[in-house]
Amino acid sequence: MKPNYLILTPIAIFLILLSACKNEDEIASLKTTATAIDDVAAQNTTLSALSGGLVTTYKGLTITFSNNSSIGTISRPTTGFTSVPSPAYDYSVDLVRDVAAQTIRLFHGGRFKDAMSDGDHTLARKVSYAGSANIANWQSSSSWISPPLYPSGTELPRGLWRQPEDVPGGNPNAWDAGNYMDPEVIKVGGVYYQFTQCEITGSRNVDGSPTVSPGSGVWADRIQLYTSTSGEGGWTKYLPGGVNRGVITNIPAAERSTRKFGHHEMMYEAGAAKPWVMYVYSHLNNVPKGYFRIKSTTPHTFDWSTAQLCSGFSQLGNKTGYVDVPGGRLYMRISHTANSAGKRVPTFRFSSDGLNFDDGSAIVELIGHPSLNTYFLGFTTDYGTGANAPLTTGGTQFSFQYGGAASTSAVAPDIFNSDIWLGKTNMTVTGTLVP
Repeated sequence: MKPNYLILTPIAIFLILLSACKNEDEIASLKTTATAIDDVAAQNTTLSALSGGLVTTYKGLTITFSNNSSIGTISRPTTGFTSVPSPAYDYSVDLVRDVAAQTIRLFHGGRFKDAMSDGDHTLARKVSYAGSANIANWQSSSSWISPPLYPSGTELPRGLWRQPEDVPGGNPNAWDAGNYMDPEVIKVGGVYYQFTQCEITGSRNVDGSPTVSPGSGVWADRIQLYTSTSGEGGWTKYLPGGVNRGVITNIPAAERSTRKFGHHEMMYEAGAAKPWVMYVYSHLNNVPKGYFRIKSTTPHTFDWSTAQLCSGFSQLGNKTGYVDVPGGRLYMRISHTANSAGKRVPTFRFSSDGLNFDDGSAIVELIGHPSLNTYFLGFTTDYGTGANAPLTTGGTQFSFQYGGAASTSAVAPDIFNSDIWLGKTNMTVTGTLVP
């Protein structure tokens, strides 16, 4: 029996608000809400447990997960900055499978060594296919990708992708001076494209002209783009037509200072008229408006006037991808759900059109961290495009690694102590997709 989503809707709304708040200022404003949410969730955990498992049916397909197991936790409890150690705050997993190089790259948010930072740097690791199932290889210092991106083109001794507001001589009011977070990386045509959310609040200006500020207490974050030919250095801010702006354009003038974009999820569908696909969560005057899909012919310009509202997007800061099966393309999005013990564990939701997602006949419950909840998840896709080739040509069995931020909760101060946890699973699809 499927859960009653009318009953679960209030819980989902609260969890969305909590999951959205990775910036310290946002988190602090909702700390008093966290206790109430935990109480409500505890009373209703049995609802999500009624249909949990590893098999679901969806529009003519039977989807079975198997060989599901834990890889382990990349433990980095503190930043390593010895004079003032602080929690590492590792979160927001993006896993890029480089098929040609036979490597898997992990991009995520976190603090590097600067104890004064509020935690929104972008970090990266890389291991071989053969070694990716061994947590020791992910944990090794040799897995770090170096040199890192640094907005001015140089690296400070204590900084890794350090936000420009912290750079001596930097303009703290520039639109892209704030925190960088939620990296999403795609490799197309030999170029790595990295999309990150950039925090804009207070006196900081939004992108574009004329100059305008969101004002106190209003958020107007944007999505920005960097490129690299190696994915390990030489990252350059992409400036379309020489203009330093976010990638979402055609925002109504009346909304420029009050429209926030964040928690984006990127795909690339080769052969499509508009192959670049962005799923992005939006607020207007700090009021959540849901997830939207925007398609584009280029990676640097997504026309907001063409955005389509999505349905069934549960939680924030996750990953959307797809597999080709008999009957068409099956889109899938990793998220998290409460199991019978009330713990948040990874799950997948499905779609035949890439716009409307649901669980199918049963909620999938994958293995998560053995004792902590798992948030801000990602799973491996080929070159980060969202695509997943089958294990054998023409087959319908697929293999993923997945992971997320392991934490007691998604709010401060717990989330500052999160670590990246990784797991793996196979997925077999039988039947024919009926759109």
